[in-house]
Amino acid sequence: MRPGVPIILASAVADGAAYGGSSSETSILHATGKSSLGAGALSVGDLIRVRLAGRVSTYTSGTLKLALKFGSVDVCNFAAMTMVVSLTNETFEAVIDYVIRALGSGTNANGLGIGRFTSYAAQGGSATLAPSWLMPQTAPAVGTGFDSTTSQIIDVTGTWSISNAANALTVHQSLVEWFPG
Repeated sequence: MRPGVPIILASAVADGAAYGGSSSETSILHATGKSSLGAGALSVGDLIRVRLAGRVSTYTSGTLKLALKFGSVDVCNFAAMTMVVSLTNETFEAVIDYVIRALGSGTNANGLGIGRFTSYAAQGGSATLAPSWLMPQTAPAVGTGFDSTTSQIIDVTGTWSISNAANALTVHQSLVEWFPG
């Protein structure tokens, strides 16, 4: 039997690279905020929790999309969130919970992810209200399959819809936890 206590897999000791001025999918975690899961380490029912906090700036009413990745696979790719126009250095928090549903090689392993993104910069926000966007914004579904029989690097990426330097996101704090099932 495995312990039912969380195991900290990674805790960033520095800021992630400032992500802005691009509409290409980009890792938003510092190298120390990424974690490697060993081959065969996961079990059905395990929970991977990723916590992020930092600052976000917006240019126009474009969108920001976050994705949880195991290696190169988007295991949990959330819909784009509409952002408030022209805000600078607003605090954000994000949490992603990903529960392992199946194990296997190729693309047979999978899970289901649900999260939230909270910031004044999220659509519906104001100077006094920081809304939480639930991710996904539609019915939750099992994500893309991955290979649980090989080692996987856990990462989070961001994608802006509009390439402009004013669209910026920096992760100041990140934590990756593993709750064995």
